Amino acid sequence: MEKALAMQPAGSDCHTGSNADSQPKQPLLCLVIVIFWDGQAEVSKVALAQLKQLCEKKWVASHAPQLGENVEVILQALNAKCGAASIMNNKVALVTSLRKKLQTSAMAAKGWWREGTLHRAVRYADATAAATLSTTTQAPVRSSGGDSSAAAAPAPAAVSGEADLSVDAIRRAVDNGQGETFFLLCDSDRVGLANKVETLKQNCEVAELGCAPVMMEPREVHLQRKGIGTSGCPASANIGDNKTAAGAPSPTTMLVAQEFLLRRRCPPAALFELRLAMCGNVDSGKSTLTSVLTRGCCDDGRGLARAFVFKHKQEFMTGRTSSVSENHLGFSADGGVVNYTLLQPQRSEAKLRPLAPAEVALHLANSAAAVSAGTHSAAGSAGGSGAHMLRQYTPKEIATRSSKVVTLYDLAGHERYLKTTVLGMTRNMPDYACIVISANNGIQRMTKEHLALCLALKLPFFIVVTRIDATPANVHDETLSNIHKLLKIPTVRKLPYPVRRHDEVTLAAKNLRHDRIAPIFEVSNVTGAGIPDVLQFINLLPVRKDWREARKMPREMIIDSTFFITGVGTVVGGVVTQGVFRVNDTVLLGPDGFGHFRPVVIKSIHIKGVDSSFAEASNDAALCLKKEKRSAIRKGNVLVDAAHSPKSFWQFEAEIVILYHSTTIMANYEPVIHSTTVRQSARITYVAREVLRTGDKSLARFHFLYRPEYMKEGQRLVFREGRTKGIGTVTKLICESDDLLFSKRKLRKKLQEKLHAPAGAK
Repeated sequence: MEKALAMQPAGSDCHTGSNADSQPKQPLLCLVIVIFWDGQAEVSKVALAQLKQLCEKKWVASHAPQLGENVEVILQALNAKCGAASIMNNKVALVTSLRKKLQTSAMAAKGWWREGTLHRAVRYADATAAATLSTTTQAPVRSSGGDSSAAAAPAPAAVSGEADLSVDAIRRAVDNGQGETFFLLCDSDRVGLANKVETLKQNCEVAELGCAPVMMEPREVHLQRKGIGTSGCPASANIGDNKTAAGAPSPTTMLVAQEFLLRRRCPPAALFELRLAMCGNVDSGKSTLTSVLTRGCCDDGRGLARAFVFKHKQEFMTGRTSSVSENHLGFSADGGVVNYTLLQPQRSEAKLRPLAPAEVALHLANSAAAVSAGTHSAAGSAGGSGAHMLRQYTPKEIATRSSKVVTLYDLAGHERYLKTTVLGMTRNMPDYACIVISANNGIQRMTKEHLALCLALKLPFFIVVTRIDATPANVHDETLSNIHKLLKIPTVRKLPYPVRRHDEVTLAAKNLRHDRIAPIFEVSNVTGAGIPDVLQFINLLPVRKDWREARKMPREMIIDSTFFITGVGTVVGGVVTQGVFRVNDTVLLGPDGFGHFRPVVIKSIHIKGVDSSFAEASNDAALCLKKEKRSAIRKGNVLVDAAHSPKSFWQFEAEIVILYHSTTIMANYEPVIHSTTVRQSARITYVAREVLRTGDKSLARFHFLYRPEYMKEGQRLVFREGRTKGIGTVTKLICESDDLLFSKRKLRKKLQEKLHAPAGAK
């Protein structure tokens, strides 16, 4: 508590003397931050209750009467989740948590929370505490004093920026980021920073890298200087009022900083790929948002935009997605959107469109009115003044011009197609999810269902609120309030992070993969408001999984689509999860109905329609197989390394958690299992507990009903019966001989026939 009292407003003065007694006492704010390793433990709850009692105003007034009645103590408790993404290991997430929590505290009521005001008002007990500020989370703060020599002092390590600007160092940083990285430059003045920026751009050209500024202009950051003050005394002396012994303010260090995004200029065969699942309730605007993002045009309010992402006739007629639609969004090495270049009437004169499709929407305004809701199917045909702007593009056109390709999976939102949505979120292996919520309809049951799927699969997600232009203010505010409440419930435990400024876009993109925050965007597909922020956010999203180790492992590819091309042969498509596949390699395909694998030869490889000699882990590739029938291949089969004999299993054990069930679950319950390689009904043959209810956790054994499946330990699964019932993780794979399984089936069949036989039959 005594250390916490060292933090007080800048206008306060705790010196004793005649001058201090004559002045009125300033209000004293004491912020107590408590971080529990396990906030749900009983010991933590008891400690929190004791701290709350100590922070009460009556207790402070009785035990510290010299402070007067103007003291206010704010207790902020945080739960540092165990794991690699805990806020104890992530300073940016910790600062973000504090900023968001303090917005609802007494500081907001007193008007102290304004841009940069908090850091000017708070005095740190540790002079290095101010060094944790990020250049992308705080606006410039003007220094209130200090000597002019402080600018030459060495900067704290937290924001010192990159010192080595050599070509090798830049390439190493990009390789560590698997194709792209954030690069921070700092200097004591603008001239020195300009020289560093010029050096960085020259070396990026040599290394064949794109260099795009995250912050458009350099930013000044003022930090407290650790060391010797102007009076020759340590700067940390007399910390209570943050002044030196001579009474002068402590010196500060001024830095000029600017952050850049470095991205490799990839050939088509080595694209930097990211997968994004678009989910949410029916009629929330998922398909429209997907089309607006990928085509750069605004909707007309009558379904013009969504027509470009529909695949089947019934989707055009009903306006509802019933299948998984793939749409591609390409970014250049400099951060431009490649899709908008392809839609220009004169491609040779077109430049990469910026992350703001407003001018494209303005150009389409005259032509969009001529296209009615009933002529969507003819959008790609010629005719009309804007027909050249409404043509469809191919993935190959995007891949050949992009350094980063984001695949948007438009999923179905209707409850009737829930199994298709679950399939798209498991087998397609998305890196992130976008939950779309309509501002006028709010949170619906399927919204919660899709959010539960994201939590079950440990899939980081962000929220996009649509139709803000057609929603009354009170309904809009109620929807946002309900979203905040939903994210804060114990089963979700996400930090709501509304994104309204450019700095917040960058911060949200950097920290989304840690699965602690849930950014919230507000957009309008008709006016285009908020769309540039979503595009910039997607452009800055880093890869979530480290694929470098996976490329050294045995080959594995999950098949999610099969088709036959005349003159070419049978082609299988899917995500390469391990290893590297090359042309003319012999791999194993399976399992079939009996659990066997057979050898096949790879004839050719295509990635996003571009011919390639190899496909490595993280690629969404299409492989042509020699002399294979399409009917002999099913979705869910895998291509694996022939050197490692794979196995298929009829039974497995898993640690399961029941999300929701109206009654009880026990042995012989038959749900549908969804996983990366599985979509099949299975029977629960054993449960560690007698019965299972909502919220229970137990060990269970499953037995597939129709065919064995290829599975691995640690694989996450979702099981449902209509609605989602539970989640789990595979802990053990049980291998049984086929003869034993067939004998069990025959015995079970005889028992069933005997039970259902007529009473007089022998």
